[in-house]
Amino acid sequence: MTARTDPRFADAQLLNAREVADLLRIHPRSVWRAATAGDIPKPIRIGPKVVRWRLADLQAFIGGAA
Repeated sequence: MTARTDPRFADAQLLNAREVADLLRIHPRSVWRAATAGDIPKPIRIGPKVVRWRLADLQAFIGGAA
């Protein structure tokens, strides 16, 4: 069992833009547009060229939007 599938780490899971797009059912480019516009939670930068979104932030956003 990896951190990606272990339920103990569900809130700590980090998603890339393609995974966020799959979750929100939008195009990956739309993820970046929505993040820039402030329409979805801000991503976190974990390296010079690595940006990820916290799954827990996105789940809270989805739950609040419903």
